[in-house]
Amino acid sequence: MLQFDDVLEYLREFGLYQKRAYFLLCLVYTLPASHAFAQVFLAAETDHWCYIPELEKYEEDCNVSNTVMFCQDMMKNHSIPSMESSSQCGSGLVYGNCERYENLSYSNDTMKCNHGWRYDRSQYKSTVFQEFDLVCNRYFLAALSSSMFQLGLLVGGVIFGALSDKIGRMPSMMLAVLCMLVAGTACAFSPNIIVYSICRLIIGCGVIGVWLIAFVLATEYVGPSKRVIAGMVVSSFTSIGCTILAVFAYFIRYWWILQLCISIPTAIFLSFWWLIPESPRWLLSVGKYNRANKIIKACAEVNKVTVPDSMYEEMSNDNKEEMGNALDLFRLPNMRRKTLNIFYNWFTVAMVYYGLSLNTSNLGGNDYLNAFLAGAVEVPAYILAIFLPETRLGRRWSQSSTLILGGVACVLTLFTPSSKTMLQFDDILEYLGEFGLYQKRAYILLCFVAILPASHAFAQVFLAAETDHWCYVPELDKYEHECSLNNTVMFCQDLVKNHSIPSEDSSYQCDNGLVYSNCERYENKTYTNDTIECNHGWKYDRSQYKSTVFQEFDLVCDRYYLGALSSSMYMVGLMVGALVFGALSDKIGRLPALMLAVMCMAFGGTACAFSPNIAVYSFFRLIVGCGGMGMFLVSFVLGTELVGPSKRVFTGIVIEFFFSFGYMLLAGLAYLIRYWWKLQLTLAVPASIFLTFWWILPESPRWLLSVGKNKRAGKIIRDCAKVNKVDVPDSVYKEISQDTVETTKPKDEEEKGNALDLFRMPNMRKKSLNIFYNWFTISMVYYGLSLNTSNLGGNDYLNAFLSGAVEIPAYILALFLPETRFGRRWSLSSTLILGGVACVLTLFTPACELQWIGIALAMTGKFAVSAAFAIVYVFSAEIYPTPVRTIGMGFSSMCARVGGILAPQMILIKTLWEPLPIIIFGATSILAGLLTLLLPETRNQKLPETLMEGERFGKKSKSPDDSNSQNGTNLPKYEHNEMKGIDNRGADVIEKGTKDTNRL
Repeated sequence: MLQFDDVLEYLREFGLYQKRAYFLLCLVYTLPASHAFAQVFLAAETDHWCYIPELEKYEEDCNVSNTVMFCQDMMKNHSIPSMESSSQCGSGLVYGNCERYENLSYSNDTMKCNHGWRYDRSQYKSTVFQEFDLVCNRYFLAALSSSMFQLGLLVGGVIFGALSDKIGRMPSMMLAVLCMLVAGTACAFSPNIIVYSICRLIIGCGVIGVWLIAFVLATEYVGPSKRVIAGMVVSSFTSIGCTILAVFAYFIRYWWILQLCISIPTAIFLSFWWLIPESPRWLLSVGKYNRANKIIKACAEVNKVTVPDSMYEEMSNDNKEEMGNALDLFRLPNMRRKTLNIFYNWFTVAMVYYGLSLNTSNLGGNDYLNAFLAGAVEVPAYILAIFLPETRLGRRWSQSSTLILGGVACVLTLFTPSSKTMLQFDDILEYLGEFGLYQKRAYILLCFVAILPASHAFAQVFLAAETDHWCYVPELDKYEHECSLNNTVMFCQDLVKNHSIPSEDSSYQCDNGLVYSNCERYENKTYTNDTIECNHGWKYDRSQYKSTVFQEFDLVCDRYYLGALSSSMYMVGLMVGALVFGALSDKIGRLPALMLAVMCMAFGGTACAFSPNIAVYSFFRLIVGCGGMGMFLVSFVLGTELVGPSKRVFTGIVIEFFFSFGYMLLAGLAYLIRYWWKLQLTLAVPASIFLTFWWILPESPRWLLSVGKNKRAGKIIRDCAKVNKVDVPDSVYKEISQDTVETTKPKDEEEKGNALDLFRMPNMRKKSLNIFYNWFTISMVYYGLSLNTSNLGGNDYLNAFLSGAVEIPAYILALFLPETRFGRRWSLSSTLILGGVACVLTLFTPACELQWIGIALAMTGKFAVSAAFAIVYVFSAEIYPTPVRTIGMGFSSMCARVGGILAPQMILIKTLWEPLPIIIFGATSILAGLLTLLLPETRNQKLPETLMEGERFGKKSKSPDDSNSQNGTNLPKYEHNEMKGIDNRGADVIEKGTKDTNRL
């Protein structure tokens, strides 16, 4: 069929005719950009305070001889209570936004604004924020209207994308222009925020329609060598629209006038119906050859070229091209993978682009200058985008490098200095209750979040399950098919293997004699016994697993190690996730960090199911590991921050039960779903349900107070008090609003610790290295036993289910055993030694005749090491002194991650000798248990608060004066006070923002 690009060889790829139409399309591109980012000015937030009609007369009298600002401040001083500034860079007291004094003369009691609000109109004379009172409990509605616009972009992209393919580019673009014109004009006269949001949604539909179709038209007019330039130049007019908006907003300070100024000029674009031609490329694709010929002749006349008559005849005789549909994007596997990859790229680029653009008013400085610069920086960006893809980097590396650069720039903002404030939350919990109904509701939801990370953590057992395999010999396909007509598949497979596959000694300890080779075949199946490597791939036993990563990516023979590598990549993801989401949750909040982690798991897990090779699969497993760690870490911290000191160990252990449920759930799903990619999707897609928790779960009040967001913290505390049916004194809320920075320091004002303090002094160094080895061993043995369930013999699914089930009694034991006379030290030591002995005993059991004994011992080892995992967390936190407690726990977590990374490799060495992994797990566990006895007991001991107390903690006595230093701190003669709000089980690690949990 004749292609339009063939016609362009005569018309020129970018002649005068195309340039005229292209220039008009570039003009069309400007106003949609103004609409897209107008919310920055239309709904700009301004300072506000309660309106008090009683003071109006006094303010009028004051204005006669004073400035307006002076009079406003004087009125506010008499009627509005003060509170600590919640601005990141602010300090000191500011007037409250949502409360006023109940009695202006006789009392400091406050009440909510009962007569509306007044606004600072020094910069913005009128905004949507002011007109519709989007303050206090209506504050979220401003963000909702922005989201409605983004929803409009989503709807418009679908509608106008389909319309432009159905009725043509120009009719669709005119409809989109009409949407912008009508809805934009109506938006200026909105009576309330609901109508305003609906109008913004319709504007969003029109904006994306104009952008989408103008871009497509611009690139369809030109030839292949000009498409990148055409696409980038037309996109650069977006930045012109942004800069125009900033200038308009500077001169027009009333939101509805500004809205009309960017809406009414859209009517000019309706005249382009007679100026811009329809796409000849689209007309040819749908068989409208007469209209296409007419446009091509007009183009040839303007470009002063000649198109042969045979070309027109050939176009007229061509058959209509087959039209595709949306399902064609997903029907074929390679197209499906590419489509999902591109979808995720668009999702990420749009989210970051609009997020940064709409945040310009929060950057500080001049709002108008910020918005102007945000548009101006796009000009060099588009110039770069024109040339960079045409260099040796190409499209792929250009896209990848710009995305990574943007991401790194965003992450680096986390390390810019900012001021913080902090208030003790445990004092408030004395009124709210340590674990009331409000906290229980949130906690059970957080426990549900912990289920899926466990399923993903151990999914590799089934996703990459090893199955029997042998060389594929295509010459025997015909004979195998004929055999299968009258015999079973198993019989025919054995018959074919007998003729084509050599035998070798079995490497499996329960097999005797010969088995068919996995990696060799006969060179000539009839005349010689010479063998060659598999040169046509492999066939797999699919009787149990219909499809696994092991089978799909041929992880056999010299590629066998890649299966373990993908498991290690997941463990690397856990390490990266601990660092990234630990920092993020401290910087942007627990709930936003949790949502980002959920998105990582949902999108990474979904993409993983469509991986084209083992490298991509391993990469997405790393992403899933990041998300899994983030979900569990933030859920753990948020769950423990909502409760009081006496409930922290309880909540920290109970969430582990749900982790076990996730492991058992995996076994059940894997039993029912035997295709790896379907199982992966089943585990990944439900993660999106947790995104709804954004509207259900509260942010951590403890974190909000620590970063000075006292207003939000106060609102959550009020909600909690209401649900828990308790009364919190007004003095507490007043203290929240007026509290200043409060830091917890030892009495000797010791300096902050650093990582070197863990190793500088000899006793601290010995304890630190001992603890590091414990964490390394526990993690390696835990993941090693968990990932090895399919190699224990018996039923893989039952083994995995039991491996998860044994953790439940382990956590119950870990909850109570350290509080008995055993204490922390003997509890940890005994569980480690028990786990190691159980592993070693499997070597002496008749594994082939009595498999159940070996399975029982492996489950005993898993039970013991799971209990040790819970105990070591609390034990370690109590040994480290306060200045380096968080640092020490961070290093311990890092050692645990190294153990987890090595665990799959330990399983891999069974190819050298099958019992070797179990021997390593057993020996390292027993050694760790014995070394634990060198650590001091911490039960009922005062926590070391300084580095010197940490060094003396557990040191052997050298004089009568040091008699109490064996198992506790050698206290100075002055009084030793315990830290406020910390129980004797090390739960203060949670308050200090530790970046670890007792599992992930």
